[in-house]
Amino acid sequence: MRDFERVQGQFATPPAEASQSVAPVATEAEIGQLVAKAESAFSEFQAAQRGARQAIDAGRGRASDSLAYTDALLELAQLSSLRSNTALVLGEIDLLAMQASIQFAPEDEIKAAQGQVLEIISKQDATLSELERALGS
Repeated sequence: MRDFERVQGQFATPPAEASQSVAPVATEAEIGQLVAKAESAFSEFQAAQRGARQAIDAGRGRASDSLAYTDALLELAQLSSLRSNTALVLGEIDLLAMQASIQFAPEDEIKAAQGQVLEIISKQDATLSELERALGS
């Protein structure tokens, strides 16, 4: 090896950066508001569920072109629409989870909120399935 090919000298390592914590993508209050919004949508769903059960009881066994059967289908559609309101909240929470994941931000509260809203949606799905079976649609 020739002299000019030899590596000589000292190389300074850059100082280690102070560890900075990443700010959460949403505050606890904002996440709580989203969960409250989902719970409110669930309350509306439960209130509408009573009327849907009555309409389905009246429409069960009727011809598909009867007014009672049509009313029952409309009530089911209304419940499905109310379930969509809960799903929209879940979408907002999912967006926060995605942002937190990309930014390496804390996700614990977001994941807990996702679980709560998914539980609500599961209850709504079970109710819709039960009512659809009861109507025979």
